[in-house]
Amino acid sequence: MNIIQQIFGKKKTSGVTLSQLVKFPHYETIFKISFFFVFALCVYQIYDVILFREFLEKNNFRRFSIYELKWLFIGLILIHLGKEINSFLFYGWVLRNINQKYQGQERILRARKITKWFFDVIYYSLSSVTAYYLFYDEIWFPSELGGRNYKTIFGSYPDIPLSQYLPIYYMVQAAQHIHGLLVLLVHGTKVELKFWEYILHHSLAVFLIYFSSMYNCVTHGVMVLITHDISDIFLALGRAYGDIQNSKSYIVIILVFFVQFSWIYTRLYVFPSKILESIYRLPYYETMPYWSIVENSLKLQIFLKILLFCMHIYWTIYMLKQDNTKMFMTIEK
Repeated sequence: MNIIQQIFGKKKTSGVTLSQLVKFPHYETIFKISFFFVFALCVYQIYDVILFREFLEKNNFRRFSIYELKWLFIGLILIHLGKEINSFLFYGWVLRNINQKYQGQERILRARKITKWFFDVIYYSLSSVTAYYLFYDEIWFPSELGGRNYKTIFGSYPDIPLSQYLPIYYMVQAAQHIHGLLVLLVHGTKVELKFWEYILHHSLAVFLIYFSSMYNCVTHGVMVLITHDISDIFLALGRAYGDIQNSKSYIVIILVFFVQFSWIYTRLYVFPSKILESIYRLPYYETMPYWSIVENSLKLQIFLKILLFCMHIYWTIYMLKQDNTKMFMTIEK
């Protein structure tokens, strides 16, 4: 029995295995129900957003202006143009060089997805470097990610940080996630078979960005964005390279290591540690005179992040099973 069969072969075991968790047939139903629940909850919160914005204005707290939306529209244009240029430069090469197991229409669809991953590598690399360069000295930038003066994820809440670049960074990031959601809504299962899974994921990202900007929780938002962006660099790179014809086994092993390390460190350590900090700090804000105004905003942010963390756990189980299988299959070749 070879190494693949020893590690991943079928054998009787007690309890639930990774394979059984991955092959559970009702995830899409769960994601669909979760999406509609989150959507209804966020619609319900809109009136509360209006009250909160009035509170910020009345008490002269800093906040994003409606004029900052110009960066959202500029970002949407730049993101769309960037993806079109990326496709023009790389699609033909990818179509010629992906694994020969993909043929016909499947080959075309896979080439499009790999080309998208090329864009993701470039975009998330730029966004991660930009976030670190602009914010690493802020008191709310996590020390686990290189922050030098970290004190609390809340920063000066309910004020937003005094940074002229924060609105630009935030709106461009919003543009990236809104563009991804729009593409998924327009093309549906033509671009992603796990439709409701990715609808929920993109929606959570958009809702978190929207409500964090409306509720002045932008320090939380930057933390969510950068913990995702760092691991997405290696995830997209690993996915793309794994489907290239004649990929080298030692490079696959290195990429699998970086994918799993960056994912586990940022999404399963840094991200939940900041959720716990948010929960731990809530009693402090309960003593403040404006608690009745900010209570819903903070609790909604925590809930959405917990739901996103649950998706991280699901993806981690799937990733560990898939990545290890691919790695050992490559070594055997």
